[in-house]
Formats: sequence, C-alpha cells, structure tokens
Amino acid sequence: MDPPLDRTSPDTSEEPTIGEFIRQQRILAGLTQRQLGQLVGTSFTHISKVEASREVPSADLLRAIAGALEGDVDEFLLRAGRVPRDVTEVVVEKSDLAPRFLRSWRDGQISDEAVEDLLRQSGADNRPVLPRTLQRHEERAALVLSGYALETGWTRSLPVPVDQIVESAGLHILWQDLDEPPGDQILGALDPQTSTIMLNERHLDLMNEVIGPEPFTLAHEYGHWLYDAENPAQLTFDGQGGGRLFCRGLRQVHLEDQSRIREVNANRFAACLLLPRDLLLQALPEPFASTAALRATARAWGVSKRTLEVRLSQMGRSDLLSLLG
Repeated sequence: MDPPLDRTSPDTSEEPTIGEFIRQQRILAGLTQRQLGQLVGTSFTHISKVEASREVPSADLLRAIAGALEGDVDEFLLRAGRVPRDVTEVVVEKSDLAPRFLRSWRDGQISDEAVEDLLRQSGADNRPVLPRTLQRHEERAALVLSGYALETGWTRSLPVPVDQIVESAGLHILWQDLDEPPGDQILGALDPQTSTIMLNERHLDLMNEVIGPEPFTLAHEYGHWLYDAENPAQLTFDGQGGGRLFCRGLRQVHLEDQSRIREVNANRFAACLLLPRDLLLQALPEPFASTAALRATARAWGVSKRTLEVRLSQMGRSDLLSLLG
C-alpha cells in the first residue's frame, strides 16, 4: 500500500513542463517572448510554441535559454528530460530550485478551497452582456495598470507594456495559424480553458510591419478575458474552423447583438488600457501641429494613428486634433 502524499516534500509530478518553466523564468527575468527570442537567436513565435508545449526545444536551445535567463543549465535540461535520472534525484533534493508557486503550494500558502470560495462568493450567474460605459472601461484599465505597477515596480509611462501585463495576469501568449472564413481577418482569439491568447501567425508580417495591431489585439483579448471569461456559466467557447474561437452567450435570443456588444466592450477597454487618460493628457498639453506629428506620436506609443484619434475623441479632447482639420 502506497504511503499518503506528503505535501511538505517536493512532488515532481506536480512540477511544470519545460515550456511552462521557461515561461515562468522569462517573466521573472522581465523579458518578453520577442526579447528572449532575440537573445537566443530564434523567433518569438518559436518561443511561444515552446512555452505552450507545441514544440520540443533542442538541447542547444535549452542551453541558450538558460544562459539568457541566467539559470542553471542542468535544471533546464533536467526538466526537459535530457539528463540522467541520477541527476534528477540530486536536483529534486534542492528545494530552492523549485518555482516560487510550487514552494507556496508546498508550504500551504495557496489552497484550492480558497479559490473555490472566491468563485462561490462572486455570485456569478447567467447574466446578459451589457454595454459598459467609458468610465467603467477606464476604471478597469486603471485597476489593471495600478496592480501591475505595484507588482513589478513599473513606472507608469507610455508605451504601456501590454504583453508583460497580459502575462503577469497569468495568461499565455501563443502564435499559431488560425483559420479564417473568406472575407474575415482574425488577428487573435482567446482560449479561456488554457488561459491562452492566440495571435494569428498568418498575419505575422502585418503585426511586424504595422504599428498597433499586435498590442491592440493583446489588449482586446485581455478585455474578453476580464469581461467575458470571468463568468464561465455565461459563455461557451467552441474551437471551429481550424482553431478560431467563438464566444457564445447561453440563453440569449439575440446572439448577434450580444456578440457585437462583447466586441465593442473589448475594443474600448483596449484603447483605455493602451492610452490611459492621465498619461495621455500629461503627454499631450498642446494640439498636434500636423498629421505627421500625430502619426509619429502614435507609433512611439505602440498604437495606430486611428486608435489615438478615437481615444482623444472619447475623452472629449478633439481640440488636440483641431489643427488637423
């Protein structure tokens, strides 16, 4: 008869995969997928697939990643199953190598019961989707930004590091090929079951060459995560058409209207997250002298010219665009 599980000792069956471990260490190092890819000489899309366990990293890549993250090469190889079992046994005894969240779980600082109680107390039910006011979007975005600043020491400034904010919330970023119906352009999707925001690799050139689509897509899908996936009883998420995800409200007669409201909510939240009111007004005391100046400013902040124009109009500061006609 097997002895009962001792939660005071490390349990390798509970340890993260090599992809999850790389992601954890990258975030702790303050690097984005793009930055890590540049350091190790591979694409950020490849890094996203490694982290999502869609691709198996080679031993050489693991060594490069360990070096870039100032980690223990043997530990990275160990977690990928590329070292002998006797080395495994040695590392298992080094509790200081365990990721922080596993140590917290082992020490009883995190409990499943606490999470379940929180969900029960939230009173989530199958409520309809309602349009949210601009004030609500700004308040939610401000809460996200203040929490991120408190957690990381980020000095509030533009551009907003949306990819790091998304990952600090526990969401994964994965580049993959998303199928599209004829005439549609799908830049991203959300898979709440795996806490993953997917960016469409079909439009990699667009997101590399044009300023705005990538951060806006991340912020938009994060808006869906906060507004729609927070109430699991309300939505079903079906993967269709080669991975495209659809959000469908339950017991909703006017599905098209509900879907439209969700998209509008996510778009407005994204604009508020990327261009916070206080930072925007501090940075723009004077009207833009030209369209070229407007476009250059938008590029510097990682948004499109159109997003900046819309955000200023939302805030009632179209006067800053007055010289543009």
